[in-house]
Amino acid sequence: MKRLLLSPLFIGLLAVALFFGVQAYMILGVLHHPTEAEPARTAEIEPGEVARFYWDFWTPEIDAFVEDLKVQREAIEDRQAELANLEARIEAENLELEKTRQGLVALRSNLEMRIVEVSLSEERNLKTLAQTYSNVSPEAALMILREMEDDVVVKILMHMKPDVVGSIFEEMTQEPNDGGLLVKRAAILSNRLRLARRETSDTNT
Repeated sequence: MKRLLLSPLFIGLLAVALFFGVQAYMILGVLHHPTEAEPARTAEIEPGEVARFYWDFWTPEIDAFVEDLKVQREAIEDRQAELANLEARIEAENLELEKTRQGLVALRSNLEMRIVEVSLSEERNLKTLAQTYSNVSPEAALMILREMEDDVVVKILMHMKPDVVGSIFEEMTQEPNDGGLLVKRAAILSNRLRLARRETSDTNT
């Protein structure tokens, strides 16, 4: 009997029985004597702070993640504000450009009207001069026309009758002591007059 009690097998079985007995006692003791529930964790929210929930598994990593999200949200809000300001500035610039464009259109229209008025006034003046020079002798008309630029002379001749123009050209060819300069000018004026009348005819057609 003594040998059986000292055998390793018996000692091992006894240890196992004691282990399970102690575990059973502790479990039964906890079930029969429950502890008071741990009060819920709360935190006061500072003014301006975003409320957040606390759990038992809240960790510094989660806290860092929340802070990172907060930074990203603030960056997005700042970017949205910048885009809104940029859009407003572009809209204002577009309005200013449109106002400038309308001003240029009005100025161009006004200039075109002035050009037409000047053209009509010049046309009336040319007709008056042509009639005046037609009523004087070819010699007198030549004395006046020879002091004018060729462009102006051609415009005046355009409003004269062909026989009057012919008389003036004839007088130019008979001018003495000019070395043939008036003859050459008469040829130039005659050619330019022909081209001007053809251009006017094509425009009217």
